[in-house]
Amino acid sequence: MRTKYFSFHLPMLMFMAWLLSACAAKVMDNSQLQYIAPEFTDNSLPEHGLSLLPIVAGHGQEGLRRPLGAKLDSNLTNQLPEGKFIATIPTLDLINEANLTEAYAQMIDDYARAAILNKKTLRQIGEATGIRYLLHVKLLDQSHTETVGPALLSDEIINVQIRNVSIFGQVWDCDLGDIVWEGTGEAMVRTEVEVQYLKHSIEDLVNIAARSFLNNLPGIKIS
Repeated sequence: MRTKYFSFHLPMLMFMAWLLSACAAKVMDNSQLQYIAPEFTDNSLPEHGLSLLPIVAGHGQEGLRRPLGAKLDSNLTNQLPEGKFIATIPTLDLINEANLTEAYAQMIDDYARAAILNKKTLRQIGEATGIRYLLHVKLLDQSHTETVGPALLSDEIINVQIRNVSIFGQVWDCDLGDIVWEGTGEAMVRTEVEVQYLKHSIEDLVNIAARSFLNNLPGIKIS
C-alpha cells in the first residue's frame, strides 16, 4: 500500500517541483566589453599587477558600494598571483603615504568633467603602489520598478517587479597614462509579485553583476 501511495503521488510531486522552479524569480546577468587596447592581453594583469581604486557611487548607495568593493577585492585576490593585486584600502593607504591624496582626488574630478587623465598623477600612483594598472569602478544607479506583464505560466496579466544593478569600470595604465580597458556588468531579477517563491537580495545582484563585470577582464575567469 505504501508503494502504491508513492507511485500515485510521484507525478504530482514532480509537477509541484516544476511549478516552484517555473515561478521562481528569474535572474539574468549581462556584461559587455566596451573597449580593449591591443597591448592589454591575458598576461598583462598577472605580470604587471592591478590596484583597485575606491568604488564611485551616488548618494544613497553606500550600502551597495561597500559590498561591491569587498566582492571585487575577494575575487581579484583569488584570481591574480600573490603580490600582483592591491585591494581598495591598501591602495588608498599607499596613495596617502605618498602624499598624493589631493592629486588623486583632482585627477578623478578632472576625468569626470573632461574625460582626460592626468598622466603625471597616474605615473606617481604607479610608483607609489609598484603596480602598473588601476581599476576604476563606478556603481551606477540601481533601479526597482513595478509594471504589468504576462504570467510565466499563463497569459494572465499580473504585477511584475524588476530590480536592476549595473556597474561600469575602466583599467588605467600608469605607464601609458591612458585607458586600456572598459566594460560593464549587470544583474537583473524579474519577480511575479503574486507568485514569488524565490527572493534575491540586492547584495545577491551586486555579486552577480561583479562576477559578470570581472569576467570581461583579460585573464580573469570567475565561475
